[in-house]
Amino acid sequence: METSAIYALLVGSILVLAILSEAGLERLGFPDLLGYLALGVALRGLDHFWGVVSAPSLHVLSFLSEFGIIVLLFRIGLECNARTLFTRLPGATLIAGSNIVATGGLGFVATYALLGWSLVPSLFVAVALTTTSIGVSTRVWGQRRSLSSREGEMMLDVAEIDDLSGVVFLALLTALLPYLQKGISTSLLWPTLWTFGLVLLKLAALLVAGLLFTRYLERPMMRLLRTVQLRPSTMLIMLGIALSVAGLTALLGFPVAIGGFFAGLLFSDDKHSVMIGDSFDSLYHLFVPFFFVGVGFELDLWRLAPTLGPALLLLAAAVVGKGVGSFLPARATMTTENAGLMAISLLPRSEITLVIMQRGLDLEAVSQSAFTSVVLVVVVTMVGVPLLLLFLLSDGSSTDTPTLSS
Repeated sequence: METSAIYALLVGSILVLAILSEAGLERLGFPDLLGYLALGVALRGLDHFWGVVSAPSLHVLSFLSEFGIIVLLFRIGLECNARTLFTRLPGATLIAGSNIVATGGLGFVATYALLGWSLVPSLFVAVALTTTSIGVSTRVWGQRRSLSSREGEMMLDVAEIDDLSGVVFLALLTALLPYLQKGISTSLLWPTLWTFGLVLLKLAALLVAGLLFTRYLERPMMRLLRTVQLRPSTMLIMLGIALSVAGLTALLGFPVAIGGFFAGLLFSDDKHSVMIGDSFDSLYHLFVPFFFVGVGFELDLWRLAPTLGPALLLLAAAVVGKGVGSFLPARATMTTENAGLMAISLLPRSEITLVIMQRGLDLEAVSQSAFTSVVLVVVVTMVGVPLLLLFLLSDGSSTDTPTLSS
């Protein structure tokens, strides 16, 4: 009875505080996950002094965190419109490819060559830094009614490609991890290539299965749900589908997060996906905070000092790589002001960055200090970029254009 009471008190307190922090940060114009991370850090501090989190309680939080990852990636996948993305692929791919290569390359050089980290953590950090959190910037662009502009649509497309590539790279990294941990060796070349090819085949199989589902099953299923009017149960059905797909992808050797993302993509092309997203909000706010609280709990403020130097170096790599890598190709198709504004908007890191680093930490592929350094980069970019965008867009707040000049 006492153990159940502790679980209920811990989970209930986190939920209430998460909702309150989200409401407060929304008024200030900052992402809600900053509040979730702060809750995790505060919980770690309480546990440091008074031991409020027992080992069984930690298992409960870890279990809820796994659900949170699936729901989070489902929502991200749901918000990706693959068909619309493919129609605008050429321009967006050039910008996305450039910033991915630049950011990943600089991130790897910073960790492997300058910081002297080993191959595996360097790869995890490099991949994590290639992703983008567009949700941070779209709130500011939306306030200025600029998302419907050509630059706003291009920014969304580039961010979707960044996130898609991050998910694929995570799948490849986890599959190749046993070989990468043994170091670079000619004897491991063929096993590594074989595993790499097998992973690509599995991803192709998932893609074909998804196309078949979308073509033949998704619309009839949604019509059935609308016919019988199961609206109160829609979110539970969506959760069941997300969990089932996550389980199937896990059986194929991929992280469950990949399955959640893939499940979201299955429904992203349906015109009623907005209804699905709205019905999914309750589950999102129920489970997702536990993932970010778990990330915050991993941060040890009493050991923060040694990570500040690496964090600054990674921040420089993240900003220069994403900024310059986006600005240069964008400048070829738009004005300097628009290209610069879009490049700045792509700087924040957030959900998928943390998912990749958390996965690396769970697999013991990255150290606690490397994990902390990347989380600090996430926090700085999520706080700094909205403030910078508000300043840059302030003169154009009354227009429909996203820039200071036309």
